[in-house]
Amino acid sequence: MSAFQLVAQFLHDKGYLETLAQFQKEHGKPIAFDELDESLEDIVKDRTVYKTIEQNVEDLKLSEWTEHPLAEELAEWKDGALPSAQEVAGIDELVISGASDANYLFLTTNKLTVEVVDVQTGKIKKSLSQVLGRVVVKNVVPLTDQRVIFIGMDGKFHLFHYDADVELEKVSSIQGHKRLVVDARNIRVGEKEYVVSLGWDFMLKVFEVTNQIVPVAELKLTSQGTCFDVVNYKGDTVIVLGKHESTLLEVIRLNVDAKQLVPQYKISLNDAEFTQYGFSPMAVAIDTTTMPVPLVVVGTSHEPYMRLIVVSLAEYGVAKDIARNQILKNVNSMSPQDKYSQALVVFRGSGVWVAGDDGVLRGIDLKHGKVVAEHGGHNGKIKHLQAATGGLVSCGTDKVVKVWRY
Repeated sequence: MSAFQLVAQFLHDKGYLETLAQFQKEHGKPIAFDELDESLEDIVKDRTVYKTIEQNVEDLKLSEWTEHPLAEELAEWKDGALPSAQEVAGIDELVISGASDANYLFLTTNKLTVEVVDVQTGKIKKSLSQVLGRVVVKNVVPLTDQRVIFIGMDGKFHLFHYDADVELEKVSSIQGHKRLVVDARNIRVGEKEYVVSLGWDFMLKVFEVTNQIVPVAELKLTSQGTCFDVVNYKGDTVIVLGKHESTLLEVIRLNVDAKQLVPQYKISLNDAEFTQYGFSPMAVAIDTTTMPVPLVVVGTSHEPYMRLIVVSLAEYGVAKDIARNQILKNVNSMSPQDKYSQALVVFRGSGVWVAGDDGVLRGIDLKHGKVVAEHGGHNGKIKHLQAATGGLVSCGTDKVVKVWRY
């Protein structure tokens, strides 16, 4: 956002339309201000509060400073070691992405193949060549009833059914996004199954999947989305979204009946937001098993090590604008990265696993904010990390795929 946009929005909202017309005339061209994240009044108000805190900082008794109340409910890391890793033989290609259901792990490669790995044995069940013709598969979304969606680099969604021998039968296709899809995830709501996707076309979309892929809702973003996760909470389907060069997480509700994605509030990841240093959320993971409210862990773009910022959905249904002072933990993961890296975060019960550019998997105890396990598994960057039945799957630039067992 620019100062011109903020002033134009202020004049419009206050009804100073003649002043706004003169302002745009002197500016020399129309000023777009319809979809700003914050208003001029909010920014001034926040700055005023910040200056007040700054002026009285000497009166703060840091020894009496307390954490967010929910931080006490974080569980300690338990039984988090990865005693063994099995290399998947037969894959000598760069894995782009992957996802698994209860039986199979689908790994897409730069050589136009999809490698189907049996999650129980860790061995390749089938190698599928040119599933989408000459288009590389960018994302995989496994569904129920032996169905899977492959999303191409061109933004098209392709729904397949597969049998016990993993023979594919195409069911339907749709142009989901105009450009590359950043990420896509499925979620069940009652008896219905949905896919949520984020694209480089600045769109967040939701599709219902039956024998067809049917668009349900979409939301045009004001800046490029970087990551998201989705959860069912309080009877709603809730999406938590990170955006480029923004330290505010967007919390969005899916209204199926109205076919709308409705922004609810934002969660601040930076309680000192007027400092000069900025960052972007690059990975979002939500856990619903260890806390009374969904726990949200964000992997950041910080260099040279990714940080983990832990917040929650405690303010869902309460906050109306921006929820501040929500940080439970801010942890240095010690996982090296640069501006070309992709943050990788996977929940493991009471903590998370993160993958680094040094080829090392690190287990992070969120309660105590420290690294408690390290496993060197790859010669080079780890480019893909995901939970699978009984463990983890990691894929690196060394073209090695490993299945880690607990």
